[in-house]
Amino acid sequence: MADEVLVELYDSGDSTTEETEGRTQGLRSELLDLDEVADVSRASAGPPPPGSRGLDVAALGALVVAVEPTIGALSRIVSVVRDWLAHRGGGEHAGESVRITVNGQSIELGAATAAQQQALVDEFIQAAGAH
Repeated sequence: MADEVLVELYDSGDSTTEETEGRTQGLRSELLDLDEVADVSRASAGPPPPGSRGLDVAALGALVVAVEPTIGALSRIVSVVRDWLAHRGGGEHAGESVRITVNGQSIELGAATAAQQQALVDEFIQAAGAH
């Protein structure tokens, strides 16, 4: 398994930059509480194109998690993300989802039932850990 996990937040598209920033910081804090996580930093799309205003829009809501390369660590990261989404479910946050990518394998967590998510998570962790 790789030692970096990409975590990308998505919403229904009606959030302001400040709201996205607040949600991203909240999830970052929760991920940093994990013992296996060494660091959580902003993902970067690279330098802005010439002539642009410099806002790294592609990186809004995207985090890179430096983690011990184990299946257990990946499982705990996914668990934190699922819990974070569950606590935010319903109301104005109903359209939120999170994509987790490791070793070229991705899973998007959002509106699926807990049982559906668990089945997908189990398959994802096995596939990502096999690399």
